[in-house]
Amino acid sequence: MKADQKEKNLYWRGDAATFRLKLPGVDGREIWESFGAISPDVARLLTKKKRRELLDTWALEKHKLVVPEQRLSTFLELYEAYKEWAAGARISDRTVRENENALRRFVREAAGPAAEEGSLEVLTPQLITRYESTRLTLVKAEGKKNDWAPEVLERELDTAQTTVASTLRQARSVFSRKVRSSDAYRKLKLPSTLDAFMKHAVDGSTLKNYERPADAIVKRVIEAIPALRQTDPAMWLAAMIEINAAARRRTAVNARWDWFVDNGRVCPLTEKPLIDFRIQVAKGNRSVPVVFRDMYEEMLAARGDVSPYIVPGTTEKDRQKVFTRLVKFLRDLGLDRRQPNHELRKLYTDEMLDTHGENAALAATGHSDARMLRAYTQRRGKYALRLA
Repeated sequence: MKADQKEKNLYWRGDAATFRLKLPGVDGREIWESFGAISPDVARLLTKKKRRELLDTWALEKHKLVVPEQRLSTFLELYEAYKEWAAGARISDRTVRENENALRRFVREAAGPAAEEGSLEVLTPQLITRYESTRLTLVKAEGKKNDWAPEVLERELDTAQTTVASTLRQARSVFSRKVRSSDAYRKLKLPSTLDAFMKHAVDGSTLKNYERPADAIVKRVIEAIPALRQTDPAMWLAAMIEINAAARRRTAVNARWDWFVDNGRVCPLTEKPLIDFRIQVAKGNRSVPVVFRDMYEEMLAARGDVSPYIVPGTTEKDRQKVFTRLVKFLRDLGLDRRQPNHELRKLYTDEMLDTHGENAALAATGHSDARMLRAYTQRRGKYALRLA
């Protein structure tokens, strides 16, 4: 057999892949498993999962890691403490609900429905490994059932791994350092395995898998948006608020005209007052510079009623329907993404990076990590944002 060039525990005989691992220690057993004829990338992914699962099991047996005999807190007690902390930290109810649901979903799929309201003792690195394995096994079973081509299986496995990483990241936010150091959490009895649970790495990353739209598609979208001012003014305003102020959908739906504020300074080039868009959210206000003054003036000119909201609609449900139309409009133009209108926010970020630099772009978009900013921006130049 021939050793794989990138994976030390992977060997090949023709197109057939074989996993081989000798467990640590003098008396360590040697594990062999055949993966059959699969692509190198899929074989390497499976090798990483198998190695981690075996080594985690070996470590657990060797060190006889057990949960202390004292009664640990339950998930229901945890959620009550989390809500108590969130209320004092001004975290929105929606964020609290989404984070709690992510942890519930993770525990349910990895440990079973009965564990959802049980003890926190199930939170171990092995639970993460089991969750990964369950997700990938379901994808492989679906691939076998539908006779997927190797490249299709590889893509679906990659998507599943991204889902694992995303769900786990959101679930673990319930145990962030800031939360665990709060008064609300001091009354909880957390498992000794929690630190290992928080540090256990997974391979998936939404940053790694993000693919920027093709230049031709971005150009097509930007050229089509101005026509909406005549054909669908409400949808045009929805697009403008996402492009001109980097507003996420949940913010843009409730954005108000009085969020635009004259900051008292004058642009040295145009000699016009500089305008800020002060996004008001549960965590506090965030000022976003309006970098496209011409777009802002067009938006004011298009204001057709006395509604305080930028996107017309009596109720939030009515305004949501406008953004749903915008999603379909963008997908019909070739921007076929899970959240196609979020790409408009990224175009604003491009302009902020080019004109104001990375620190200003971080502050305006609300990103806390510069790596996120760099991974998701297009940097195609200002041509893409000229809507006139």
